[in-house]
Amino acid sequence: MVFRWLLFLLGVLIVAGTSLDAAGGEGDAFDTAQFFKSVADADAVFIGDYLQGGQTKARVRKVKVMAGTVPDEVIVTEIDNQKHWRMHRFSYQPRTQYVFIVRKTGDAFALHVDSVSVPVMGDKVNFSFSSPYRTNFWQLFNLELFEAVVQAVREKTAGGVQQPSEERIQELFKKYLAAKEINSLKALVPAAAYLSVKLDDEEYAKLIPQPDMLGCLAVKFSAQVMGDLFFRKHVLTKIKSLPQDSQIAAAKCAAMTDAKESVREISDLLRTDEMYNPPSSECFPTDSPESNKKAFLQAVIELDAPDTKKIIQRELTTEDIRWLSVILSTLSEYEGADLIELVLASSMNERSSERKLEYAAYFERIKSKDSAATLIALFDKNENLFWKKIILSTLGKYGYEESLPFLVKVMKDSPNEEVRSTAAIAVGALDKKEGVVPLYEFIRREKSVLAKSIAVDAMAQIADKSVQEYLKKIITEEDNKKIREQAANAIEDNLFILRYGRKKQ
Repeated sequence: MVFRWLLFLLGVLIVAGTSLDAAGGEGDAFDTAQFFKSVADADAVFIGDYLQGGQTKARVRKVKVMAGTVPDEVIVTEIDNQKHWRMHRFSYQPRTQYVFIVRKTGDAFALHVDSVSVPVMGDKVNFSFSSPYRTNFWQLFNLELFEAVVQAVREKTAGGVQQPSEERIQELFKKYLAAKEINSLKALVPAAAYLSVKLDDEEYAKLIPQPDMLGCLAVKFSAQVMGDLFFRKHVLTKIKSLPQDSQIAAAKCAAMTDAKESVREISDLLRTDEMYNPPSSECFPTDSPESNKKAFLQAVIELDAPDTKKIIQRELTTEDIRWLSVILSTLSEYEGADLIELVLASSMNERSSERKLEYAAYFERIKSKDSAATLIALFDKNENLFWKKIILSTLGKYGYEESLPFLVKVMKDSPNEEVRSTAAIAVGALDKKEGVVPLYEFIRREKSVLAKSIAVDAMAQIADKSVQEYLKKIITEEDNKKIREQAANAIEDNLFILRYGRKKQ
């Protein structure tokens, strides 16, 4: 018996793999819903004894059918499906049972492309409904639950989970609670969430404060299983006293349910909690789960409550550079002129080089034509010099030709020389030939030697032959000797760019 148990575990490791880089890794589309879709799409779901096979197909003896029909012995193909398993080599162990989820193809049955062959040992399966493609989190739970879920999933697709199936899952919940079958409960909760099967209120509420993975999963799926009102009453009211992992799960759930009343509590957690990164787990099945503070900030942003702006402003004043970096990185994941405006307002008061770099990284991350249009729309909303210079410099770095008319207008119309000069620098940074003439006209029009000098250097950065012509015109037309000399040097700099496609080092 011990030998067979060890052989079984070895088979699980070979089939499942031990790396987070296996199928369903971070960034993949695979999830619980996709796995359940394979169950619903399948022509048959059955327990089979793997007899023998190669890299692409196997001979399997039927042990028990959960759905559909299969003969006593079948050929199962696609057992080494590269699309599903990516670079992971699939290998079964002889004389070991698995749940096969298959589509019929002629006389054979092919593994469903989105399925997983689930190892079976007696009355247990080794699996996880919360992270079906992350084999690192598979644990033994009762086979009867797997069978009940398969039946309910197929009913749901056909029109709705039938009352007997719903009652069966509810009874299993009470049974596992009484027997303290933790692994089976951890499998049942996410399955109930997908199936929209409500469980016993009083008993489910007891799971919420538990400082273990079951507690975290119970919080994570509470609104889906028990409803929004239950979540508000039994989770949100206790969020400050919950374990750290559960607080993260609760914040995510708050955003999902649009529980705007939770913003104050989440704001308090943001202010008082230390940065904490949870481990990769069934509750957070990614390679690098986000920190608690990032999850809280995301919830505040997504809830978009009246206090959201004030909370973000407060957090942006942090003295912790590491946290500021996380804040700006998080804000860059969301669209909206209001968020860009908040960051602009905060950045224009910065004097620290380190913090300035963080803000510069934010504007680079949000780079898009829509962001450029937003920055242009915000330009006249604040008369602060730094506000305007940040916008102009950012537009230049973005390099979108659609920004050129606006920059040219600023060069012409702004009453502030420093703003006009910053616009000229931005026009040069755009590197568009259409910017050459406006820069030439700027040089001829400006009275300030400094402004002229800046524009000459800006023009030299544009990789177009017409720059040579206009720099020569400046040499012959300009009254100021310094500017004439600078234009002559700029010709050489521009020739280098034209020849080598880069600036001189």
